[in-house]
Amino acid sequence: MELPVFYAGDLAAGAATYTMDEPTSKYCITVLRKAKGDKILLADGRGGRFTAEITDDHRKKCVSAIIETEHVPAPSPRLRIGIAFTKNASRMEWFLEKATEIGMAEIIPLVTRRTEKENLKMERLESILVSAMLQSRQWHLLSCIPRSLSSR
Repeated sequence: MELPVFYAGDLAAGAATYTMDEPTSKYCITVLRKAKGDKILLADGRGGRFTAEITDDHRKKCVSAIIETEHVPAPSPRLRIGIAFTKNASRMEWFLEKATEIGMAEIIPLVTRRTEKENLKMERLESILVSAMLQSRQWHLLSCIPRSLSSR
């Protein structure tokens, strides 16, 4: 069985341990039933692939010791796409998931004369990107660069 992958975007370089936030800890310990001594994978979204072992299986602050560190190079060529998002949020979210799964490196939101949705909830977009990255077992987080073209 493959090791589960968790997002550790705030993992410091050279760190010996990592403490998961509460929702991630709860998912790891309660839902996946991981316990002390189980191995997991951590992804920092910048190509870092960390093998870790759970040392404290507390469901609110799971702590793991980093055993092995590996850097996965970014896919080449770096694919970028510009898109004007529609008003329909579910279509936008579906697009972000699929773009991540096929290995897109960057999405550039465009504001055009016919753009229906100018304000993007970047936190929501990032959570979708992180989920898609983990689900497709990738190590680089797709970047979504907000562009504001006020002159229409």
